[in-house]
Amino acid sequence: MNILCIAPYHVSGTLSLWKREFASRGHRFRYVTMFRSPFGFEEDICLDLPLQPKSEAFIKARTLAYKVLRGHEPDDMPISTRPPVQPSPHPAMQAFFEMRDILLAPRIQSALEQLNLDDADIIWLDQGAEFFRDGRTVRRWAELGKPMMAFYHGSDMRNRGILPQIDKHLNLRLTSEVDLLYLDDRLEYLFLPIDLSDDVYSDEVDQHAHDIYVVDDPKAGDTLGTKFPPELMSDEPSRLDKQGTRRTRAGQTSSNGTSQEKLIRIGHAARVRSNKGSNTIIEVVTDMRLRGMPVEMVMIENLSHAKALQLKASCDIFIDQIADSGGWGYGMSGVEALAMGLPTITRMGSEMQEFVTDHPFIDATSSTLEHELTRLIEDPVYRETVSRDGREWVERTHSIHAVANQLCDYWKREGWM
Repeated sequence: MNILCIAPYHVSGTLSLWKREFASRGHRFRYVTMFRSPFGFEEDICLDLPLQPKSEAFIKARTLAYKVLRGHEPDDMPISTRPPVQPSPHPAMQAFFEMRDILLAPRIQSALEQLNLDDADIIWLDQGAEFFRDGRTVRRWAELGKPMMAFYHGSDMRNRGILPQIDKHLNLRLTSEVDLLYLDDRLEYLFLPIDLSDDVYSDEVDQHAHDIYVVDDPKAGDTLGTKFPPELMSDEPSRLDKQGTRRTRAGQTSSNGTSQEKLIRIGHAARVRSNKGSNTIIEVVTDMRLRGMPVEMVMIENLSHAKALQLKASCDIFIDQIADSGGWGYGMSGVEALAMGLPTITRMGSEMQEFVTDHPFIDATSSTLEHELTRLIEDPVYRETVSRDGREWVERTHSIHAVANQLCDYWKREGWM
């Protein structure tokens, strides 16, 4: 069976996992992206198209356009108030999309023919999008009777919304974000997959992992930072043992020579700080440090995925998010932390608690974060138990094999397999 995935870009790191997993099952999975992932994820077929949000200047211009033409940025609206289908674009934005479709049409059509993309048995539209904003390729595939599905990652639907000209041709709509299920009741849930055979989850921690530290200054902004020794600047991730158990860090010293034998490293990663409550997290950990608690804040941002994993693997505890403003519960960052054997704190509201009843996450809000951290720091037995339970839960729930079985069940129900 030939499976074709079209994606604006490789946003979550999972497309390469799907390709390997389906190959192991005797199927062909190809993913075509419009521009390269800014996070360094593996590419398959990248068209590297112009006029895409792949540069900082383009993204800033788009943000300004939202403010001027809409009166707000997409992230300014509470999730519950965002309709699944956004109002029609401003005429200026619509003119841009039409111009882009015209300019890119020859290049895209050539790729469609050279790559024989019409031969696909199942078509997967990542982020609910295709090459053209007007949906002309999807319309043609629908006329050919191709089964088509969309997968939404979160911000695609929250900020941009469903594209009706594409959506009307879809047979199946999936997401890994629980809040989106409340925005569109046609969506069905698929767990995020992770490849636990990857070395980053299966060998020992890199010996240089502790040469990284973060200045405990919540006012440092995006420079909060991170000192990288020369040894760390490779793309090779840190490693854990094969059971996912954290290695002992006693006796490690930082690059400035200060002993870190008793410090508990608390990690947190963010692409958009406001979505995760990052500044509050930094302030809580910094205050604990100033009051003599043996903690060190490790802020992970503005890095390639490989370097982010390396830094995450050096931590003892991980905090996913406490804001619930960029999605509910947990995301891939939290799954990665659990797979590494890290006790992981995140905000699991009532909707998440009802939807994922057996999760191993430690629930916290801004008002309870310090209490939950203190318990983990002062009780190493509890910390180790949470670590082991988290790894086992990821193996049952989020392993690429388990999630692929879940996806294939959907496809069998639709009569595609």
